[in-house]
Amino acid sequence: MAAGIILAVGFNVFRWDCFIRNRVAILRARMSTARSLYLDVPYRQRVPPSVVTLDSLEELEISHGYVPELPAFIGKMSHLKVLRINNSSIARLPPSIGDMAGLEELYAGSNEIAKIPPEIGNLARLRVLDLGSNHIADLPAQIGRLSALEELLLGNNELKALPVEIGLLASLRVLTLESNEIEVLPAEVGQLVSLETLEAFDNALTRLPAGLDALPRLQRLQVGANPLDLPEDIFEEGDEVLIAYLRRHAGQVRAG
Repeated sequence: MAAGIILAVGFNVFRWDCFIRNRVAILRARMSTARSLYLDVPYRQRVPPSVVTLDSLEELEISHGYVPELPAFIGKMSHLKVLRINNSSIARLPPSIGDMAGLEELYAGSNEIAKIPPEIGNLARLRVLDLGSNHIADLPAQIGRLSALEELLLGNNELKALPVEIGLLASLRVLTLESNEIEVLPAEVGQLVSLETLEAFDNALTRLPAGLDALPRLQRLQVGANPLDLPEDIFEEGDEVLIAYLRRHAGQVRAG
């Protein structure tokens, strides 16, 4: 039998192509009320358009396959709250992703994505955006419109800078930027009043932004493996010691 798309609903696993062809009544009833769905898409097969008819669906996972492009019809799934497309070889996100008005969590790490469509800024309810381990070199300014965003994961990309609009993310708690090519963080990072975690190690940072030391909730700061003028042993003493050092020497940390 030829390989088909596999779906999992709860503890049951079915062939999606059989579901589409046979319309088995009991399976259709189960699917009609399903809240979560996992699709295992075989090599070079496409996500079936019929997935958009599942109106009760809140979480969709399309992972660990080969789906070079997320289909444009994904934008019709405005009821979806969680979309997981990690490890799927996806090279681009369609502009229609901005139509997913109910989306709260988007996991698109470990793909081949190089560009983020500006329409991403339309996702007013988005709380988690994982774009780690891709090939992203820059972010659209519209990223600053994600007013509900709490976690922005951008590690292991090709970023050289961040847009100044990053400072508009008043709800942001976690920002990960490790293993990029960033030389300077914009001063607007000092406006992230909700920030608790900043991971920016293994970049090319020559200085830290003014105001970073004044962020009231900052608890975790990872900036090692950068050419900064900091005591050699400061990173071994923990985040609290590093943050306290920055607060004592505000504005004095520059390139080494």
